[in-house]
Amino acid sequence: MPNATYIKSMFNDISPRYDLLNDLLSAGTHRLWKNKLVQLALTLKPKSVLDCATGTGDIAFGFESKNIERIIGCDFSPQMIEYADRRKTKKNSSVTFQVEDVSNLPFADGEFDVATMSWSTPLPRMNLRLLLPALLFPCLPMAAQEKPAGALEQLPVGKADPLPDHSLLLGKKAADAFAKRDWDTARTAYQEMLKLEGNNALAWANLGAVEQQSGHAKEAVECFEKSVRVNPSLAQSWNALGLIHSSKGDTYLAISAFTRAIHEDPTDARAHNYLAIAMQSFGWNAAAESELQRAIELKPDYGIAHFNLALLYVDQKPPSIALAKRAYAKALALGVEKDEVLERRLKE
Repeated sequence: MPNATYIKSMFNDISPRYDLLNDLLSAGTHRLWKNKLVQLALTLKPKSVLDCATGTGDIAFGFESKNIERIIGCDFSPQMIEYADRRKTKKNSSVTFQVEDVSNLPFADGEFDVATMSWSTPLPRMNLRLLLPALLFPCLPMAAQEKPAGALEQLPVGKADPLPDHSLLLGKKAADAFAKRDWDTARTAYQEMLKLEGNNALAWANLGAVEQQSGHAKEAVECFEKSVRVNPSLAQSWNALGLIHSSKGDTYLAISAFTRAIHEDPTDARAHNYLAIAMQSFGWNAAAESELQRAIELKPDYGIAHFNLALLYVDQKPPSIALAKRAYAKALALGVEKDEVLERRLKE
C-alpha cells in the first residue's frame, strides 16, 4: 500500500484539478456511477449518511434534498475538504465536511444509517464497525480506455457571448466580426482583450469558437481548456470541447466533456443530444435513448433530436421501425430535411 503521507500530499496537491481529472480519467462516467450509488443508498431510506473519502463532496451533495436529516462528508486531505467547503458555500448547502482518516473515524457504532465510499485506496485498518448495519459501497474502478476509431459530425458553436463592460468596445468589435465570419478581425480583437484581462473566461471561449470556425482544432482546444480552467461552469466550452474531440474520433473524451456540460447546465438540450450521439457510437443504445428523450423533453421542437432518435430506433437489433417512423415524422414536421438513406431503411 502506498505511504499514507504521500497519498495525502498527492490529494492535497491535485484538489484544485480533482473534478476535471475525474472527468478525463473516467471519460465522464464517474458522475453516472456516483448518481447510481446515491440512488442505491436511498433504497434504505436513511436519515443519516456518512460519505467517506468524500473528495470535493460530489456524493455528499448528491444526498441533499432527499429527506435526509444529517449528511457528513469526510476526507483525510485538508485541501479537499477546503475545496468541498467552498462548493458548499456556493451551493448554500447544509452538508457538513470534516477532515477525518477513514482508518480511524471518531463516530460511534451504528451512528449512521448509511455510509458510502467511492474513491479510495485500500485501507486494511478501515473502521468497519461504524458501517454496520449501514451499507458500504465498494470503491469505483478507474481504468484506462482505448481511443476509439471513427468520427462524428462536428456542429458549429453558437454566436459570441456577452463580455464584461470594461472590454465593451473590443467585445463589440469582436462580436460584429464574428457575426460577419471575419475570423481574422475577431481573433485579433479577442487577443487584444486577453492582453488586458488574461483570465477572462468568456473571451477565451469566444477565441476558441473563432479558432474552431477557422478550422484550427488544436488552437481551439487550447482556448476552450483555458476558459474552463478559469471558469469550470462554462457549459458552452465543455460542449465545444466535446464536439472537437468527437470530430477527431476521441469519443471517450467527448463523452467526458458532454457529461461535464450537462453537469454545469442540466437544461441544455444540445448537450444531451451530443452525448447521445457519442454513446450510440459505442452501442450504448439504452443510455443514448435516455439522453435523446431528455433533450426532447427539454426542447420539444428540437428536430435534430427527433431525427437522431429515429436513427437509433432503426439501428436497434431488431429495429423498432414503428418508433423510428414516428420519430422521423416528428423531425420532418419540425423542418428537418428528408434523409433518403433513412427513408429507404424504414421501407425495408
